Amino acid sequence: MSEHSQAPTYLAFQQLLAESSRTITARGLALYAADPPKYNHLAALPFPAYIPLLAEEVKTSAFTDLLASAHDLFGKPACHLDGKALESLRQLFFQSVWQTASSQAWFPQEGGHSERVAQIASAIAGELGLSLPEIHEIHWGGLLHDIGKVFVCDLFDALIAQGLPLGVTMPFIRTHASLGGSFLESVLPLFPTGLVCAAQHQESVDGSGYPVGLKYGQLTVEGQNVNLADGYDATVTRFGWTAQQVSSDNQQMYARAGHLDAPVLRAFLCTVEKYHAEWYT
Repeated sequence: MSEHSQAPTYLAFQQLLAESSRTITARGLALYAADPPKYNHLAALPFPAYIPLLAEEVKTSAFTDLLASAHDLFGKPACHLDGKALESLRQLFFQSVWQTASSQAWFPQEGGHSERVAQIASAIAGELGLSLPEIHEIHWGGLLHDIGKVFVCDLFDALIAQGLPLGVTMPFIRTHASLGGSFLESVLPLFPTGLVCAAQHQESVDGSGYPVGLKYGQLTVEGQNVNLADGYDATVTRFGWTAQQVSSDNQQMYARAGHLDAPVLRAFLCTVEKYHAEWYT
């Protein structure tokens, strides 16, 4: 099939992506309007008690259609590709998603955040002694970890515009890990590590994360890596934390989990010590 004949198909994928965000926004607003007390109460519950269910509630038929389209356009072809051809297909998927995100003015600050997370996660992987191909996969995982936000950022903004407090809006934005995981699962085997990172980057080794409250023994090394990288960049850029605060906070988290000697934590602490001044001067 020629490049010209493929173009409308990829355009249709981007249109479905935008439609998914619009319909999920409408679905979320309708859910909240139908029962405000229910959703006002969610943030007080443990994450596993509501996030997986809420993620299912906000999914729409457009989202289901998007997953099917993504599978046909990217998942099926990826099964037969490797090397440069596979990397080209990855770039096509990535560009299609982020071009749509840009055209819809979705979370403009997230692009820089994801690039920094990819850089940090790659450095941690290097400290762990992973191979270059493994580091490359981690880099993709960092770039894609927040991909689920394309579906709920407009919903978050719409709820905020209603004057609702963050405690009410956060349950909806927290569905991004589940939605992003479902999205990347639809394109397997395009981004196997990316799927793990999207689904696990908000989990925590002490079981306090989301969406399902995984603990140290249940989390992959990749999930731990991007969780640390994501939290590091977020706390420094949004809240002005120092390197010492970031390191101490994560040591406390791993200590609560009983794994203060975890290899990923050691690699993370070395990375912060080496590169913090360079990255965040």
